Amino acid sequence: MNSIFLSTMNSHNVPVNQNILTTEGFAVVGVVVDWLGLQKSWLSFLQPSVTLEPFMHLVIGLVETFLMGCCIFIAVTYKAGADHCGGYADTPFRDINGADILIGVRSSCGMQAAMFALPTIATPAPPPISGGLPSPLLDRPPRSHPSNTTTSRRKRSRRREPMASASSKVGGLAVAIRVIVPVALGSAGYAAYKINWSAAIQNFLTGPGRSSRILLLLFVVLNWKNLPFAWTYRVFYAIVYHNMLRKSPDLTPRALFKPIISETRAPLLEIDYNLHKSNSTYFTDLDVARTHLVSYLTRPAMRSLTDNARTGLVLDPKTGRPARGPMGIMLGSVSCSFKREIRAYRAYELWSRLLAWDRKWLYIVTHFVPRGAARPTEWLDPRFGRARTRSGADASAGWEAGIHASAVSKYVFKLGRFTVHPAIVLRESGLLPDRPGGWTGGENQLGDEAADLGHVDLAVDGEWDWARVEAQRRRGIELAAHLAKLDECHGLFDGGTHGALAKVGPC
Repeated sequence: MNSIFLSTMNSHNVPVNQNILTTEGFAVVGVVVDWLGLQKSWLSFLQPSVTLEPFMHLVIGLVETFLMGCCIFIAVTYKAGADHCGGYADTPFRDINGADILIGVRSSCGMQAAMFALPTIATPAPPPISGGLPSPLLDRPPRSHPSNTTTSRRKRSRRREPMASASSKVGGLAVAIRVIVPVALGSAGYAAYKINWSAAIQNFLTGPGRSSRILLLLFVVLNWKNLPFAWTYRVFYAIVYHNMLRKSPDLTPRALFKPIISETRAPLLEIDYNLHKSNSTYFTDLDVARTHLVSYLTRPAMRSLTDNARTGLVLDPKTGRPARGPMGIMLGSVSCSFKREIRAYRAYELWSRLLAWDRKWLYIVTHFVPRGAARPTEWLDPRFGRARTRSGADASAGWEAGIHASAVSKYVFKLGRFTVHPAIVLRESGLLPDRPGGWTGGENQLGDEAADLGHVDLAVDGEWDWARVEAQRRRGIELAAHLAKLDECHGLFDGGTHGALAKVGPC
């Protein structure tokens, strides 16, 4: 586990930076050691049989892995957030730290092991489980609180409960992943080694209740993208994939307006009474497609923004110092125009690319097209060098006739309450070339809008200098302006001033 610095409080209520490996780190390692011991003690009882009990052990082990990771994530995120905002101050959680949470998980794992393993398996009790690495945070006496004296009643400066910043969330997620992935793989591998697969599969397919099990398995496999927590997994997988597992390469302005392609299907749970993909389900696919695009394009800028106090990428205009606060990317609106239906279980692709930006919003356009209906002439990512492409002579293939739907979305980048100019994010990611006067100057903070760009021919691919990039941005903003105009619809709500029809539901 990499060294991560968190914040704790000393006796004078002053934030003190400590290394996680010397404090809460002992608790984390202790929980991991205990958890591995529990898995080993559970799985050591498994005997080759025709029952499905080994699967139950595997499922419970993976569930505990998830719970342990959540607690590690919460502990690291909360403490890092407090460190970012200057300490816990007088918060309702000032007497709770990451070690308390992790000790709770440790006890919970032991109770679950005792409740599940002992009553169901008639074998001698397992040996005592090790308590992990020695640490005063694991085996400490009850915390003593000061008496009700004048000093304890001294009025402290109150401040709002600090919210964990995005940097602390990314840090907490990184710690959780580094702990969970080896533990989960080790547990799953050990369980796979101990399970008598031939007997288990035979019992699954031929034992009592086999029809229900097989039908349930088919239902889960064919509708996995609509299962509980599947949307969350799909979104976070896109973030983790482009930032940790397979980092996007260094990009140039030529990649700014190029699309990223994601593929999926329309399962049964997305089908309406017309046996087509329901219109409402397009928006969940858009969430994932946009996440892939933004994570791929802006990875360097996101890393700088999460540590803005050090990088100084965004300065507060009032103080001239680095802006502080949690970094976030928020969706402002989505407009989707439907053209052709998507039939049940039909494969389709989402082509998402940057459309334009203004002083606040980053606009993204996404097209739903049949799988294989169009192929790019080249791949800018060198890792896709062997993927299929089409020749330049096939430029007018008429694939526009097969478009299922098109959508326009807008994102805003936030650093606390401070809105980050999209051009700053794109510039930091290496996607904007140098421009006379900069990209955030001028009256509207969009550079020199009076510059004549009539000589730029966007139909012919050329060098992506500032003039070509600005010409493409102006072309896209003409369409994006119509989406921005829809914000005026909020003013049409009158709160029932002139009456209403009825109140029905549930919706």
